[in-house]
Amino acid sequence: MTCTDLRRRLESPAAFHWGLGIYAVILALGLKRFLVWDQILVLEDDNVWALFSALHPHALRWLVMQPTLAFGPVAPDAVFTVICWFLIWATTVLLARVGALAAAIPGRESALRIWLLLPLALATLIMNGRVIPAFAGLALLTAIHVEHAAGRPRKLAWILVGQAVGLLLMVVTSGTFAVGVIVVLISLTGILRPYWREPRTRRLLVPLLVGSGLLLGGVCFILVRKVVTFFHNNPLSVLEHGLGGQFLCLGTAPALAACLLTVVAAGLWAWRWPQPRYYGLHLRVPIAASVVLGLVGYATLTTALPLLLLMGVLLIARE
Repeated sequence: MTCTDLRRRLESPAAFHWGLGIYAVILALGLKRFLVWDQILVLEDDNVWALFSALHPHALRWLVMQPTLAFGPVAPDAVFTVICWFLIWATTVLLARVGALAAAIPGRESALRIWLLLPLALATLIMNGRVIPAFAGLALLTAIHVEHAAGRPRKLAWILVGQAVGLLLMVVTSGTFAVGVIVVLISLTGILRPYWREPRTRRLLVPLLVGSGLLLGGVCFILVRKVVTFFHNNPLSVLEHGLGGQFLCLGTAPALAACLLTVVAAGLWAWRWPQPRYYGLHLRVPIAASVVLGLVGYATLTTALPLLLLMGVLLIARE
């Protein structure tokens, strides 16, 4: 068998299905199990409305993880493991779609799927799984954005529902949610422009946008309140939970300077660096946002992993 034949078999749809099957067997045998947050298990018997009315800092996270608690005697970790398998499948399929559109290689989605699944599945084997919902959420938001940029937009209702689902999946941490908000705001500026020019559609959009803005503002308030509650005594301690913690050993002023330099470098990389037509801007922006917000949270930094894998696969494919 030649290398060309081997590559053709690896890039077939059957190889992707076999890969998913092997991954499922590893999870089913208990060789790997993803873990639900301890905070979620403590809040298992609480009422969602009571949590939100009390502005509980883990209310949003509890809402996302609620399906893991809905199967009675079945262990939440087991349910979460099954859900993570589906989310990895969805992440791979969505990012393969993004890659095919971004690099203008239609018909190669099946090839991209297996090359994305292999490293992503291996990476998740050393994770606790709590950031996997954010993987799927960011993949969904990016797919919506790139589809529109590539001239293949879906109906507005489906776009808005998809963005809402993507944001919901990304509330696993404050930082990942902030990354999702950035992607949605950038995406909507382009998606809504043609609809805004029509007076009839504009009248429908105004109350929708106002209501969504109020809801989004409420969610942001809960997340900001959580950060302030935990870190009000020493604001710099928020850096200890992310990449910024690596700079604190330098001292306060050098640490802040290093964080500022990271923000500037990420911004220049996202917006000014020479880049291909689609995946340059539309993949670099969420990656840069994840890096910047990753200064205060390693989970947020990890969110960029699937997009970085996709960029690597696309770069190799161009060689």
